[in-house]
Amino acid sequence: MKILHVSEAFGGGIVTSIKQFARATPELEHHLLINVREQDRIDTNLSHFFRTIYSLPRSKWRIPFSVTNRYRELSPNFVHLHSSFAGAFGRLALVPGEKIVYSPHGFSFHRTNESKIRRYIYFQIEKALSVRTSRFVGVSEDEVQQGLILNHKMKASFVPNVSPMRTPTVKQIAPIGKLRIVLIGRVCAQKDPFFLIECLNELDPLSRSSIEVTWVGGGDPILSRELMRAGVKVTGWVSEQDVLNHLSASDVYLHTAAWEGFPMTVVEAAAAGIPVLLRSIPAFSCLRPFYSEMPATPRQMAGSIENILNSTMSKSPVLVSELIRSIMTEEKQSEVLRNLYSTGATL
Repeated sequence: MKILHVSEAFGGGIVTSIKQFARATPELEHHLLINVREQDRIDTNLSHFFRTIYSLPRSKWRIPFSVTNRYRELSPNFVHLHSSFAGAFGRLALVPGEKIVYSPHGFSFHRTNESKIRRYIYFQIEKALSVRTSRFVGVSEDEVQQGLILNHKMKASFVPNVSPMRTPTVKQIAPIGKLRIVLIGRVCAQKDPFFLIECLNELDPLSRSSIEVTWVGGGDPILSRELMRAGVKVTGWVSEQDVLNHLSASDVYLHTAAWEGFPMTVVEAAAAGIPVLLRSIPAFSCLRPFYSEMPATPRQMAGSIENILNSTMSKSPVLVSELIRSIMTEEKQSEVLRNLYSTGATL
């Protein structure tokens, strides 16, 4: 069975997610059609997981033609579209709808930095294109429910993001010196660096002097300068190994994004045995009963950090990390993906 994976935004967590989809189903023949963003560094050997790797054209309007050509060349059982743009332009390709699988990895109409009118337009586009989708893959329970709102006739599945590297246990929060907090990802509006900055401003002086905050990643230079002005160390783009080194040296992984599917960085932090502190967004609604306790505002997040420093809430991030490890497993991912693709052999 052949699967053609298509991603217009092949960078960050999507790289890890698609690679893991292929790794979880090694008996299938995986092919890749991607557009690597110039600012991203991809230092993983993708040829270990994909039979062929093709490049998408830079012009988004040429994507449908490129997908059509590769579909005719490879005759895959499924064309699996990853990300909103690939989902939009890929479903304009001359590929039968019953062969299209769609993974948004975070819907475009959830972008809180966009106007309500623009988000409404994104929603209507997604709804119109959903009739060209036979299978929908959500990386969180909330994303699956959103997909079914668009089109209840789609076969929708929750396929967890997973990390192949896994420590035996989650470490306890016991900092030596300052509490080392790390964030990982692109410095952009989605990751909401201003939420972090406001959170740090809300801390009392003693708490602020007791933490060390590092943002591992690069992106918007203006936002990066704002973070550094607030006392956050911004590493810029680093290798996968350097990311893991920063993560393993941290005491707490903090995630401040305004919207997500279910971020790979959170999964990787939990798999690495790092306690996680998460902002309350719908992507994390599956993390019951902790979801109701997650901080939703910078002031609440500052309070959570102060509670960790005072040892009054040091256990909660550990328990959240343990829960993520129990939900996001390789066994579940492999099982669901095999079931999702199983009927494609006869299409």
